[in-house]
Amino acid sequence: MRRFGLLFLLMFLEFAIWGAWLPVAQTYFQGQVPAGLGFNGTQLGILFALMPACSIFMAPLFGQLADRVFNSERLLATLHLLSAVTLFAMSRQTTFTGTLVCLLIHCLLFSPTVALCTSVVMHHLDDPATQFGNVRVAGTIGWMVSGWVLGFWRVSGRFQTPGDLFVMASVLSLILGIVCFFIPRTPPSKAAADGDRFAFGAALKLMNNTNFMMLMIIAFVICTQFDFFYMFTPGFLTSPTQETLSRILPSSYQGVGGAGLGILPQKVSFYMSFAQMSEVILMLSLPFLIKRLGYKWTIYLGILAWFLRFAIYVFFPTLLGAIIAILLHGFCIACFLIGGSIYVAKVAPDNIRASAQALYAIVTFGFGRVIGSILGGQIENMNTTVLPVRLPLPGMSDLEKLINWQAVFAVPAGMTLVCALAFPLLFRLKKGELD
Repeated sequence: MRRFGLLFLLMFLEFAIWGAWLPVAQTYFQGQVPAGLGFNGTQLGILFALMPACSIFMAPLFGQLADRVFNSERLLATLHLLSAVTLFAMSRQTTFTGTLVCLLIHCLLFSPTVALCTSVVMHHLDDPATQFGNVRVAGTIGWMVSGWVLGFWRVSGRFQTPGDLFVMASVLSLILGIVCFFIPRTPPSKAAADGDRFAFGAALKLMNNTNFMMLMIIAFVICTQFDFFYMFTPGFLTSPTQETLSRILPSSYQGVGGAGLGILPQKVSFYMSFAQMSEVILMLSLPFLIKRLGYKWTIYLGILAWFLRFAIYVFFPTLLGAIIAILLHGFCIACFLIGGSIYVAKVAPDNIRASAQALYAIVTFGFGRVIGSILGGQIENMNTTVLPVRLPLPGMSDLEKLINWQAVFAVPAGMTLVCALAFPLLFRLKKGELD
């Protein structure tokens, strides 16, 4: 029970750190000075690309270290303690250069930790397929709780500082760094059964498995659209409604798009946390879904949810539609990403467990998201109209530009539709094949 509690706490804090800043980073990075930093779409895309870009290099490096050299829990402790310092420094930055440097260092330190946490947890579980969801749900709860705490903190109006999201993440990272010293020992493998000293090279051989390769390809394409949700949902929620735009915009700017839902920025964390509410339910249901549907159709359910979420943003841009789209996040994460991770653990030999998870992280949160982040920034710029003057909005920041949100979200809707059509044909794993 003590071991389960520590693993649960590990996952809780790991994702609480990320959840403290990522869901509201767009409004902070692009908000007006002094409450925000005033960055443009290209700069936003660069910043959002840092974490996945760092994953490409850091995940295999630390996967190799964990599989062959050091105890995984000690690596995690070191990375999180150093990351706490960089996150606090991040909260004090006011320029793009300073923000870029601090966030880059943080991403170098944090990017390998998710795969390491997954590997550590699966190492200490007797049956990851049925038990992992019960531990991984702690990450969802941590993400959700940190968003709520930040939201309530801001609404209370006490001791507010523009970089509060990174201060909170820094404190959580410090706590996790200390907790990692109490995690059960997770030593590296003494030797590779196949003779490969380079664990990541052995993990790459899994691509010879056709189903594994198809999952990696589909996962890559899906994750190029991942940050469209986090980069643009907050902006869509807080943009003025069509009724407001019709009232304040000059006639020459009517019809260029830009309407949102008019939600106050202070309430964004609350609405975004709906994603984690559904994730908790789906994470706890994941063992049942895998047993009932098998890996293939559980993963496919997640892919279908990715498409439906963005399609709702495009065709049903209402508050109810947005809530439904956000709630679909649970299927996207639990069924697709976590279901895929469990599949990877199932097919990978024990002596390359960390490196196999690192490979999955590189494909999804590495190459996929780095391309998606940059693409997202460019798509935003292509669909942005800058107004000649600032227009005042009661209770909100002045309106400086219009973003055609439906045009932006049409891109990930189209890409994920292709994946939803292709996956059942290309991934031919039969139900019960891995039991």
